[in-house]
Amino acid sequence: MKRIVPLFIALLLVSVSFAQLERLSSIPEIDDFEPSFQPGAWVEYEVFDSEKEETSQMKFSVLSKEECEDGDCFWFEFKVTEADGEWQILKLKGADPREKESLYSMIVQKKGEKPQQLDFMLPRNMPTLQQEAEEEIEEDEEVELDYTTEENVEIKVKAGTFNTTHIVMKEEKGTSDIWISEEVPMFGMVRAERGEEGYVELINYGDKGAKSEIQGKTERIEIPNLQQLMQQGQEDQ
Repeated sequence: MKRIVPLFIALLLVSVSFAQLERLSSIPEIDDFEPSFQPGAWVEYEVFDSEKEETSQMKFSVLSKEECEDGDCFWFEFKVTEADGEWQILKLKGADPREKESLYSMIVQKKGEKPQQLDFMLPRNMPTLQQEAEEEIEEDEEVELDYTTEENVEIKVKAGTFNTTHIVMKEEKGTSDIWISEEVPMFGMVRAERGEEGYVELINYGDKGAKSEIQGKTERIEIPNLQQLMQQGQEDQ
């Protein structure tokens, strides 16, 4: 079962990574502010989980830009380093990492494991997932966000002092505060807080120098089916 276990780990990693990625993309659309995906740019955040009383770090990079069949797309990389030093990387090729239906390729790696390319998991390669992604988009468009904004709010974080737009979002679980600045690449987030759950704070950033942290040769995984998994299991026993 040696080959099956890493695949299941990779699938779990994808789910966890996308959940973390939502922290960076939960900002409502603000007039005169658009996410900027400049090749070479990167941002690094400290994430504090109040419930677990643990601090982790996440880094988001734009590695390169190229032409895809639907227009311009980028190679993005998202790395989460846990408090115990364990890390996981999600590398994506697409127009926008927040839009799963726009993605062409996906590579994942967990510390101590080989990187695996799991393109079969993307909506454009699985009609059922594509339909679900489109339905999610329609639902998101119907949801009206309840938020207020305040301009020119100065905030000091580990990465420096920024002149920001302060967004206060009212949600079912409580109130979230987000501070954004055009000085910060990608989504512009300087700090975010959600009640007593914890916070995300910018600790470093740059507009050039982003490099992939994937280690080793990537193994491409094709769409697995039950028969293939059973055969692999018999071979590994």
